[in-house]
Amino acid sequence: PPQGEDTLLTHVGPGTPCGEYMRRYWHPFLLTSELGELPVAVRLLGEDLVAFRDQSGRLGLLHKHCVHRGVSLEFGIIAEHGIRCCYHGWHFDCGGPLLDTPAEPDSSRIKNNFCQGAYQVREAHGLIFAYMGPPEETPDFPFYDSFEGADLVVAPFRMPLPCNWLQIVENAADPIHNAYLHAIMSASGNQFSAPFKVPPALDFVETPLGFLSMATRKIRDFVFIRAGELMLPNVAQFPSGNNTVEKESVRAFCSTTRWAVPVDDNNSFYI
Repeated sequence: PPQGEDTLLTHVGPGTPCGEYMRRYWHPFLLTSELGELPVAVRLLGEDLVAFRDQSGRLGLLHKHCVHRGVSLEFGIIAEHGIRCCYHGWHFDCGGPLLDTPAEPDSSRIKNNFCQGAYQVREAHGLIFAYMGPPEETPDFPFYDSFEGADLVVAPFRMPLPCNWLQIVENAADPIHNAYLHAIMSASGNQFSAPFKVPPALDFVETPLGFLSMATRKIRDFVFIRAGELMLPNVAQFPSGNNTVEKESVRAFCSTTRWAVPVDDNNSFYI
């Protein structure tokens, strides 16, 4: 019979066990190329937010609705420093402090007593990352040696998927689907190379960051091993699926680094 939803691992809103856990990590949520001259409304970990780059080049990620009257800051006016709400001109810095309340008298202390909710943002590898946890527990920004090759060409992409983040991670830990979905059952016949049609023997080897999902096949006189690396909770790296196993070779690098980023309980970004 169908099983109930595992809410402990799939509900990611504020205050949920998984949501608070996931907020302790940096997550990409936009491509650098997607952030132009206008603010962009985004949803991340069950929260509605607005991302922008101010005229001085700094990034901001604020709560979507202005703390004053609830107007969406996706219609805000980008300023030299921060963003202004389109309704009453309240001026917020990139980190959330209220810089100016132009409709209030000079004696008003409102700007000293209120701020807009905001999260930390970083830019790397053509992606924009957010950290949404307690500021005092901010982890180091992750370093991946995959991005350090001298001849490296980075091609970032982002796909919205109508499923929870755990379903994407589960897929990455499942080498059997590569044989059937990407090889045997592929109508085009060229998603993965022909050796992937051989069902593999499986091994799951723990690492300091997660585990290796390993598929081993006997292809003619060769032993063909392909390992995908899962770095918990939601990062994975894979070699390509085009090895034709025609000669002895070792490929000790990945072709894809993938984040399964929770948008909310039922939607995710495949980045």
